[in-house]
Amino acid sequence: MGQSKSLLNTHLLSSSGENGLLPSNIVENSITTTILVVILGLIALIFVLHRKQVLLILQGLFSQRIISQLLRDMKLIKERISIFLFLVSYLIQALFLFALLSTFLPNLYNSLFLPLRYLIPIGLVLLDGIFKRITSNLFTYLFDCKENRDSILLYKLLFITLNSFCLFPILISFFYTGEWLILLLYAPIFLTTFLILFYRLYILNIKNNNKFQFFLYFCTIEILPYIVLLKAVLSLEK
Repeated sequence: MGQSKSLLNTHLLSSSGENGLLPSNIVENSITTTILVVILGLIALIFVLHRKQVLLILQGLFSQRIISQLLRDMKLIKERISIFLFLVSYLIQALFLFALLSTFLPNLYNSLFLPLRYLIPIGLVLLDGIFKRITSNLFTYLFDCKENRDSILLYKLLFITLNSFCLFPILISFFYTGEWLILLLYAPIFLTTFLILFYRLYILNIKNNNKFQFFLYFCTIEILPYIVLLKAVLSLEK
Protein backbone atom coordinates (compact mmCIF):
# COMPACT_ATOMS: atom_id res chain seq x y z
CA MET A 1 0.00 0.00 0.00
CA GLY A 2 1.29 3.44 -0.95
CA GLN A 3 2.42 5.95 1.61
CA SER A 4 0.24 9.06 1.32
CA LYS A 5 1.96 12.29 2.20
CA SER A 6 -0.25 14.79 3.97
CA LEU A 7 -0.74 18.12 2.20
CA LEU A 8 -0.40 19.81 5.56
CA ASN A 9 2.95 18.13 6.19
CA THR A 10 4.09 19.10 2.72
CA HIS A 11 3.46 22.79 3.39
CA LEU A 12 5.15 22.54 6.79
CA LEU A 13 8.23 20.98 5.21
CA SER A 14 8.44 23.50 2.41
CA SER A 15 7.92 26.48 4.74
CA SER A 16 10.53 25.28 7.21
CA GLY A 17 13.17 24.98 4.51
CA GLU A 18 13.61 21.22 4.77
CA ASN A 19 14.14 19.10 1.68
CA GLY A 20 12.11 16.10 2.72
CA LEU A 21 9.98 16.14 -0.42
CA LEU A 22 10.87 16.05 -4.10
CA PRO A 23 9.78 18.99 -6.26
CA SER A 24 7.28 16.70 -8.03
CA ASN A 25 5.61 15.95 -4.69
CA ILE A 26 5.28 19.65 -3.94
CA VAL A 27 3.82 20.35 -7.40
CA GLU A 28 1.43 17.43 -7.07
CA ASN A 29 0.19 18.55 -3.67
CA SER A 30 -0.18 22.11 -4.92
CA ILE A 31 -2.35 20.85 -7.80
CA THR A 32 -4.45 18.79 -5.40
CA THR A 33 -4.89 21.77 -3.08
CA THR A 34 -5.93 23.95 -6.03
CA ILE A 35 -8.54 21.40 -7.12
CA LEU A 36 -9.93 21.22 -3.57
CA VAL A 37 -10.19 25.03 -3.44
CA VAL A 38 -11.92 25.14 -6.85
CA ILE A 39 -14.43 22.49 -5.72
CA LEU A 40 -15.09 24.38 -2.50
CA GLY A 41 -15.65 27.58 -4.47
CA LEU A 42 -18.08 25.87 -6.83
CA ILE A 43 -20.03 24.36 -3.93
CA ALA A 44 -20.27 27.79 -2.29
CA LEU A 45 -21.48 29.29 -5.59
CA ILE A 46 -24.11 26.58 -5.98
CA PHE A 47 -25.43 27.16 -2.47
CA VAL A 48 -25.55 30.91 -3.01
CA LEU A 49 -27.43 30.68 -6.32
CA HIS A 50 -29.53 27.55 -5.77
CA ARG A 51 -29.76 26.93 -2.03
CA LYS A 52 -33.37 25.68 -2.10
CA GLN A 53 -32.78 23.24 -4.94
CA VAL A 54 -29.59 21.86 -3.38
CA LEU A 55 -31.30 21.16 -0.06
CA LEU A 56 -34.10 19.35 -1.89
CA ILE A 57 -31.58 17.36 -3.92
CA LEU A 58 -29.71 16.20 -0.84
CA GLN A 59 -33.00 14.89 0.57
CA GLY A 60 -34.51 13.71 -2.69
CA LEU A 61 -33.08 10.20 -2.82
CA PHE A 62 -34.87 9.41 0.45
CA SER A 63 -38.25 10.99 -0.33
CA GLN A 64 -40.61 10.22 -3.21
CA ARG A 65 -42.56 13.39 -2.43
CA ILE A 66 -39.49 15.54 -3.05
CA ILE A 67 -38.74 13.61 -6.24
CA SER A 68 -42.23 14.38 -7.51
CA GLN A 69 -41.80 18.04 -6.59
CA LEU A 70 -38.48 18.30 -8.40
CA LEU A 71 -39.91 16.67 -11.52
CA ARG A 72 -43.09 18.75 -11.47
CA ASP A 73 -41.89 22.21 -10.51
CA MET A 74 -38.26 22.55 -11.50
CA LYS A 75 -37.42 20.28 -14.42
CA LEU A 76 -34.10 20.01 -12.63
CA ILE A 77 -32.26 18.10 -15.36
CA LYS A 78 -32.81 20.98 -17.79
CA GLU A 79 -31.80 23.75 -15.40
CA ARG A 80 -28.41 25.42 -15.07
CA ILE A 81 -27.87 23.99 -11.60
CA SER A 82 -27.57 20.46 -13.01
CA ILE A 83 -24.47 21.51 -14.99
CA PHE A 84 -22.81 22.87 -11.84
CA LEU A 85 -23.76 19.77 -9.84
CA PHE A 86 -22.37 17.39 -12.45
CA LEU A 87 -19.17 19.45 -12.73
CA VAL A 88 -18.59 19.45 -8.95
CA SER A 89 -19.50 15.76 -8.67
CA TYR A 90 -17.15 14.75 -11.49
CA LEU A 91 -14.26 16.71 -9.97
CA ILE A 92 -14.84 15.12 -6.55
CA GLN A 93 -15.15 11.62 -8.02
CA ALA A 94 -11.99 12.15 -10.09
CA LEU A 95 -10.09 13.30 -7.01
CA PHE A 96 -11.36 10.22 -5.19
CA LEU A 97 -9.99 7.98 -7.95
CA PHE A 98 -6.69 9.85 -7.68
CA ALA A 99 -6.64 9.15 -3.93
CA LEU A 100 -7.35 5.45 -4.51
CA LEU A 101 -4.69 5.26 -7.20
CA SER A 102 -2.00 6.89 -5.08
CA THR A 103 -2.87 4.88 -1.97
CA PHE A 104 -3.77 1.37 -3.10
CA LEU A 105 -2.01 1.11 -6.48
CA PRO A 106 1.45 2.57 -5.82
CA ASN A 107 3.23 0.70 -8.64
CA LEU A 108 0.82 1.96 -11.29
CA TYR A 109 0.76 5.41 -9.70
CA ASN A 110 4.56 5.79 -9.70
CA SER A 111 4.79 4.60 -13.30
CA LEU A 112 2.62 7.48 -14.52
CA PHE A 113 3.83 10.96 -15.42
CA LEU A 114 2.45 13.69 -13.16
CA PRO A 115 -0.21 15.01 -15.59
CA LEU A 116 -1.51 11.49 -16.25
CA ARG A 117 -2.08 10.93 -12.52
CA TYR A 118 -4.86 13.53 -12.76
CA LEU A 119 -5.96 13.19 -16.38
CA ILE A 120 -6.65 9.45 -16.18
CA PRO A 121 -9.09 9.73 -13.22
CA ILE A 122 -10.80 12.72 -14.87
CA GLY A 123 -11.06 10.82 -18.16
CA LEU A 124 -12.50 7.73 -16.47
CA VAL A 125 -15.13 9.78 -14.64
CA LEU A 126 -16.14 11.59 -17.84
CA LEU A 127 -16.33 8.35 -19.81
CA ASP A 128 -18.43 6.81 -17.06
CA GLY A 129 -20.82 9.77 -17.12
CA ILE A 130 -21.17 9.65 -20.91
CA PHE A 131 -21.61 5.86 -20.86
CA LYS A 132 -24.32 6.05 -18.17
CA ARG A 133 -26.17 8.81 -20.02
CA ILE A 134 -26.17 6.88 -23.30
CA THR A 135 -27.21 3.60 -21.70
CA SER A 136 -29.96 5.27 -19.66
CA ASN A 137 -31.44 6.78 -22.83
CA LEU A 138 -31.04 3.48 -24.65
CA PHE A 139 -32.80 1.63 -21.85
CA THR A 140 -35.81 3.97 -21.90
CA TYR A 141 -36.24 3.48 -25.66
CA LEU A 142 -35.61 -0.27 -25.82
CA PHE A 143 -37.99 -1.10 -22.97
CA ASP A 144 -40.64 1.48 -23.87
CA CYS A 145 -40.45 3.60 -20.73
CA LYS A 146 -39.78 7.00 -22.28
CA GLU A 147 -42.10 8.62 -19.75
CA ASN A 148 -39.64 7.61 -17.01
CA ARG A 149 -36.59 9.09 -18.71
CA ASP A 150 -36.51 12.30 -16.66
CA SER A 151 -37.07 10.31 -13.45
CA ILE A 152 -34.16 7.97 -14.20
CA LEU A 153 -31.82 10.87 -14.98
CA LEU A 154 -32.97 12.69 -11.86
CA TYR A 155 -32.30 9.66 -9.66
CA LYS A 156 -28.79 9.43 -11.12
CA LEU A 157 -28.21 13.13 -10.45
CA LEU A 158 -29.42 12.79 -6.86
CA PHE A 159 -27.24 9.72 -6.34
CA ILE A 160 -24.00 11.21 -7.62
CA THR A 161 -24.64 14.60 -5.95
CA LEU A 162 -25.38 13.16 -2.52
CA ASN A 163 -22.40 10.81 -2.72
CA SER A 164 -20.06 13.56 -3.87
CA PHE A 165 -21.12 16.04 -1.20
CA CYS A 166 -20.60 13.36 1.47
CA LEU A 167 -17.27 12.34 -0.07
CA PHE A 168 -15.76 15.83 -0.24
CA PRO A 169 -15.06 16.31 3.53
CA ILE A 170 -13.66 12.78 3.60
CA LEU A 171 -11.22 13.68 0.82
CA ILE A 172 -10.18 16.89 2.58
CA SER A 173 -9.46 14.91 5.76
CA PHE A 174 -7.54 12.29 3.79
CA PHE A 175 -5.34 14.71 1.87
CA TYR A 176 -4.52 16.80 4.93
CA THR A 177 -3.75 13.89 7.24
CA GLY A 178 -2.42 11.21 4.89
CA GLU A 179 -4.41 8.57 6.80
CA TRP A 180 -5.78 6.10 4.23
CA LEU A 181 -8.32 4.59 6.66
CA ILE A 182 -10.34 7.79 6.32
CA LEU A 183 -11.24 6.74 2.77
CA LEU A 184 -13.07 3.71 4.16
CA LEU A 185 -15.67 6.03 5.69
CA TYR A 186 -17.09 6.43 2.19
CA ALA A 187 -17.90 2.70 1.86
CA PRO A 188 -21.07 2.63 4.04
CA ILE A 189 -22.27 5.90 2.48
CA PHE A 190 -21.87 4.54 -1.04
CA LEU A 191 -23.47 1.17 -0.23
CA THR A 192 -26.46 2.82 1.46
CA THR A 193 -27.16 5.25 -1.37
CA PHE A 194 -26.50 2.55 -3.99
CA LEU A 195 -29.11 0.27 -2.41
CA ILE A 196 -31.58 3.15 -2.27
CA LEU A 197 -30.90 3.93 -5.94
CA PHE A 198 -31.44 0.26 -6.78
CA TYR A 199 -34.77 0.26 -4.95
CA ARG A 200 -35.95 3.52 -6.54
CA LEU A 201 -35.11 2.36 -10.06
CA TYR A 202 -36.65 -1.05 -9.39
CA ILE A 203 -39.95 0.49 -8.26
CA LEU A 204 -39.88 2.91 -11.19
CA ASN A 205 -39.21 0.29 -13.87
CA ILE A 206 -41.12 -2.68 -12.54
CA LYS A 207 -44.38 -0.93 -13.48
CA ASN A 208 -43.54 -1.18 -17.18
CA ASN A 209 -41.02 -4.00 -17.46
CA ASN A 210 -40.52 -7.45 -16.10
CA LYS A 211 -37.98 -8.21 -13.41
CA PHE A 212 -35.60 -9.94 -15.80
CA GLN A 213 -35.23 -6.84 -17.97
CA PHE A 214 -34.52 -4.64 -14.98
CA PHE A 215 -31.93 -6.95 -13.41
CA LEU A 216 -30.28 -7.43 -16.82
CA TYR A 217 -29.97 -3.66 -17.18
CA PHE A 218 -28.77 -3.05 -13.62
CA CYS A 219 -26.16 -5.80 -13.61
CA THR A 220 -24.73 -5.05 -17.06
CA ILE A 221 -24.78 -1.24 -16.83
CA GLU A 222 -24.49 -0.37 -13.15
CA ILE A 223 -22.20 -3.15 -11.89
CA LEU A 224 -20.36 -5.10 -14.64
CA PRO A 225 -18.34 -2.17 -16.11
CA TYR A 226 -16.79 -1.42 -12.70
CA ILE A 227 -15.86 -5.07 -12.15
CA VAL A 228 -14.16 -5.22 -15.57
CA LEU A 229 -12.37 -1.90 -14.95
CA LEU A 230 -11.21 -3.01 -11.49
CA LYS A 231 -9.85 -6.25 -12.89
CA ALA A 232 -7.98 -4.38 -15.64
CA VAL A 233 -6.47 -1.90 -13.17
CA LEU A 234 -5.37 -4.65 -10.80
CA SER A 235 -3.68 -6.47 -13.68
CA LEU A 236 -1.75 -3.29 -14.52
CA GLU A 237 -0.69 -2.91 -10.89
CA LYS A 238 0.94 -6.35 -10.99
